[in-house]
Amino acid sequence: MAITIVSSDPETHQRHHLDLFVSNQKTEVERLLSIGAQRVNWRDREEADDIVLADPDGNTFCVIQKE
Repeated sequence: MAITIVSSDPETHQRHHLDLFVSNQKTEVERLLSIGAQRVNWRDREEADDIVLADPDGNTFCVIQKE
């Protein structure tokens, strides 16, 4: 799994957003959900290839299938 950290605008969102690149997106999402992550309904997501989740503290992150 590879991790990319993207900084947010500090005035509107003072957290970092992680992109998790995984070899099996479905399996990893199921694993993350089983340990406390929750799905996030994100705007403009109809054609997205990533899945947005949030950790138990509400920090959002994306799970992306490696090609």
